[in-house]
Amino acid sequence: MNVDAVIKRAYLSLEDGDFAKANELLDQVLNEDPENADVYVGLLCAELKVYKESELANCKVPIANYNNFKKAIRFGDGALVTRLNNYNTVIINNLALEEKKREYSSAKALLAVINKNPEVTPEQCMQKAVALSDIAKKFRAIGDYEDAMIVADKCESDAAKLTVLSEQRKQEFFASTTIKKKKITKRLSIAGIIVILVTVGLFTYIKIDKYNESLPGKYYNAYHSAFADGNYEEAQKMYKKHLDITDSEKGSSGTLEDYIVICNLAKISEEGLQAFVDGDFEKGKELFTREVEMDGWMLKASLYYVPYNIIKELLPQLLEKLNPVQIQIQSYGYYSITELYWLNSDGTVGTIDGHPSVSDWKDIVEIKASGDTIAGLTKGGTLIYKSGEYETQTIDNVTDFDVYDYIVAVVKNDGTVMYIGEVTGSEFVSTWGNVKTVKIMRELLYEQYLDWGPNSSYKKPEIKSETNGYKEFLVAQTNDGEILTSGFNIKIYPPEEASVEDIVNSIQNAPSWGTVLDPALRATLQRPLRDGYTQVMEPASLDTDFSEVTELRLNLYGIDIPVSQDSNGNWIIH
Repeated sequence: MNVDAVIKRAYLSLEDGDFAKANELLDQVLNEDPENADVYVGLLCAELKVYKESELANCKVPIANYNNFKKAIRFGDGALVTRLNNYNTVIINNLALEEKKREYSSAKALLAVINKNPEVTPEQCMQKAVALSDIAKKFRAIGDYEDAMIVADKCESDAAKLTVLSEQRKQEFFASTTIKKKKITKRLSIAGIIVILVTVGLFTYIKIDKYNESLPGKYYNAYHSAFADGNYEEAQKMYKKHLDITDSEKGSSGTLEDYIVICNLAKISEEGLQAFVDGDFEKGKELFTREVEMDGWMLKASLYYVPYNIIKELLPQLLEKLNPVQIQIQSYGYYSITELYWLNSDGTVGTIDGHPSVSDWKDIVEIKASGDTIAGLTKGGTLIYKSGEYETQTIDNVTDFDVYDYIVAVVKNDGTVMYIGEVTGSEFVSTWGNVKTVKIMRELLYEQYLDWGPNSSYKKPEIKSETNGYKEFLVAQTNDGEILTSGFNIKIYPPEEASVEDIVNSIQNAPSWGTVLDPALRATLQRPLRDGYTQVMEPASLDTDFSEVTELRLNLYGIDIPVSQDSNGNWIIH
């Protein structure tokens, strides 16, 4: 066999888009030259369906975890290794930039909604301050993209001002209450018959005063109750009365005009759900594409806006008719998008308001949804997934999977774990084997450090803790029942508390700790620090529950409710 000629033919097949032929030719070369790096590069191109090597940099997923990449690195010369690693770096950087774009756009949209929230009462001021503080953290996490840091500074500044304003409003309330009490006391000081008259008047005053104070509450309950029943005209009337009695332009659902928009969205969304229940899926899909403008923002019809009592009646009817093998409910965004996916017994997937591409999926045995991602595993072991505006992607030879927002993690049929996206502790994941199932976790991971203060010769440093916020990491269970994790908390132990040996032994003897790190990496468990202090890595989430989820959460307008099945298979909206 002329190896070079066959490789050249294979690369020409790649250029023509005949990936199957290229794969076949390159497999033939491996029989003659199993350590030919160019063959593995070609196989990687065929696997990822790119026409030439340089286009690997345009892939939507990192390529370093693919076996053909690893073998090309193993057998390639320095120039090839550099090129391949550069492609992977470009992909990671592009994905990071896209993620920042999505996070920035999402945070901007959320901030626009928060800024419209009222700040009349002390409670409203405080709630808005908390919301602004939270969104500031989102912008800071984005980093140097666009004006994220400037916006974060402004959000924190506005939150601080609202906190002060909240306290001022409280003081104004207390001052007003004190004046009322003084007036009452003055009235009670009048003698004789006047005292009796004033006493009668006082009770009348208190009664009327309490009645006036209760009116906003009554109208508040009235418009919420009317909305929950789908009585939108009555809800709007009661909302207007609530605003009138509180002498406010905005309430918890914005201005009266805003609330009318919400009611219109609710009506359209209710009609869409009813169409699905009636079996008219085309009409239902059309209704869930409709949009209504509010303050320059286009809000789309969604299950999110369907009133509680309506969805409690209609959704169980729909699920009973569909009789799905599995359902997934996913909500995201401030004015939320709520997506419903269901897996049919014939392996097809349906959706209300989700990615329309799932209608083309076949032979699916399991589905999972999170954030803006939906994934389905075929009976042949191919994972199909769609994230946001990205094209549909596939991963072959999969036995188990999990999704979280834009992260996808899979267990391959050789027991290794592969993931798309960014997770903490990737160096540990690459050492795992014999894995049965995997989950993506998101938790606060803490790290302790020693602070000696301004004087570096200080002998007794203070142990302080910090966190960089929530981190995504993987937790896996092996076929032997052991637990693996890529998430760690870092703790500092003073010398007098225990010896280094005792500390390390106590951790190593914890359940499943022996499989958390590869023995070759055991040295990373502990590290001696200055003056006898010891830094120790402690694994996170070793008690993760890998059992099947039996209850999902449905996010409606202002209500978060669980959805589950009883022992007889009946669907329950709590």
